[in-house]
Amino acid sequence: MQLKRDTDYAIRILLVMAEPALNKKELQELDLKTICEKTSVPRQIAIRLCGLLSDAGFIKKEETDGSTTYIPESDLLEKTVLDIIDAVEGQSNLFAVFDRRAEIYTKYGFALASVNAALSDELNKITIQTILDWEQQKHIPSHNAFLDEYEMGPLNR
Repeated sequence: MQLKRDTDYAIRILLVMAEPALNKKELQELDLKTICEKTSVPRQIAIRLCGLLSDAGFIKKEETDGSTTYIPESDLLEKTVLDIIDAVEGQSNLFAVFDRRAEIYTKYGFALASVNAALSDELNKITIQTILDWEQQKHIPSHNAFLDEYEMGPLNR
C-alpha cells in the first residue's frame, strides 16, 4: 500500500508543524519557505496542500504585510492519518478505483469493503501525536497483527 504523493506531502507538512511538541513546546506558526525547506515539498504543491489543510481545519493561514504563515490548529496532534487522507484525497476508500460493475467486484464486494473498513479503523487510530511518539521511541510498537505484518514485511521474514 502506498499513499498518494499529496497525502505523503501533507503528512510531512503537518509533522514539521507538530515537531515542537516533541520537546513539550507550543506549536508555532511557520512560513511557506520554512515548510518547503524542512519537508522537500515543492512550493506550488505546498501552497495547494496548505490550502486544503486549512480548509479542513488542520492549520490556519495568516497573511500580514505580504507574508503568509501557517498556524497549527490546537487539535492538530489529535488528527489521524485517516483524517489527513480524507482532507487531501477527498475520500479514503482503498477500492474506489474498481469498476463496481465488474463481476469480480460483484462477487467480492463485501469482502473488499471489509478490508477497507479494517484499514480505515487502523488508520483512524494513528494520530499525529502517535507518529511523534513513535519517532521519539525510534520504533513502531507492535500492538496488533496489522502492524506486526507491516514491520516484518515480505523481505524481513
